[in-house]
Amino acid sequence: MKKLFGWVALSLMVLASAASAEIQTLDRATASHLGNPNSYTVPTVVAFWSLDCPHCKHYLQELGELNRTREQVQVISVAVEPLHKEHGEVLDELRSDGPRYAYGDEVPAVLGYALDPDWRGELPRALFFDGRGNKLTRSGRLSMATVKTLLELDGDASGIE
Repeated sequence: MKKLFGWVALSLMVLASAASAEIQTLDRATASHLGNPNSYTVPTVVAFWSLDCPHCKHYLQELGELNRTREQVQVISVAVEPLHKEHGEVLDELRSDGPRYAYGDEVPAVLGYALDPDWRGELPRALFFDGRGNKLTRSGRLSMATVKTLLELDGDASGIE
């Protein structure tokens, strides 16, 4: 029953976030759901970024374009720093329209671990979900051809764990 409630809560948060384009503050429970491959039924990228990371911003812009041209792809952005008014402005400018999150009041290391236990703080970082319960993580800016392959959009399943 707890799992069902968690799924419903995550779905409502994602829908509310996408509809309002507001940035939601991230807590440990939501971070765990965002990092869980069973939370997704469509190809999804959870992209970690920061205001002081120029590579992250360019990557988010490319992922947003992928989201607009391939509607079955969901892009979720997670600012790995406390919520700031600039987050929304930057994401609007980059046309990154998916659900948006920024770190809340919990210890940043706790939130980072809940999102991805293997993450050591490097940016950009992304979690790739194929929508069938599989997950792959990558750091650094990837080409869109590689992103499509990781999401199995081109029929190549290599690389998905």
